[in-house]
Amino acid sequence: MSSVAGLRIILEAGCADQLPEPLIGRFYLDLQPLHQLDIDIGTAVMEVAEGRTPAQVQSGIDARLAAFKLRERALKYFQARPVEVWGNGRNHEVAVYREGTSPSLLQPAPWMWESNEWNYMLNDDCPTFCPTKGRWHWELSSSSSEMRPLATAVLSVSSPLQGSYQSEPFAVPEAGTAAADQDADGGQCEECHGCGL
Repeated sequence: MSSVAGLRIILEAGCADQLPEPLIGRFYLDLQPLHQLDIDIGTAVMEVAEGRTPAQVQSGIDARLAAFKLRERALKYFQARPVEVWGNGRNHEVAVYREGTSPSLLQPAPWMWESNEWNYMLNDDCPTFCPTKGRWHWELSSSSSEMRPLATAVLSVSSPLQGSYQSEPFAVPEAGTAAADQDADGGQCEECHGCGL
């Protein structure tokens, strides 16, 4: 157990049940779940040092635990269903390879056509972005908006959520956005929505 400005941080399993009720203005921050899964606890400690409320700190811990569990589930799922995605740097064609089948060009998932977030750009025809022809832009930009269609389409290929956009309207798009969100430089042309030139 450690102490920081009125806060008791619990790291060891089993000690939480043996602790007395915290004094007024103090609370116990149970970091055991993070510590046991070898998830960095520095963020939680920094949130306390910044003066966040116990509820805010606990919300952050819960979010990190949920993200960890989702990542673990995804890893197990994808390890059981190997899919390889290859991109040609000259023509930006992206091919999908599945065990026991011949490669095919990556196409937008059917639900992407139903989604207002994606359908307006799927017919674009740029040198590096034409999803209907299997061309996808993959150069990172500051907003990563050019990478989101590719990341979302790749996740759709290997995701169990192959149904209607209406049945799972946020799961794959949010995962695609998360996969694409990185910081880099870049821009976007005026003539199309996704090529990033």
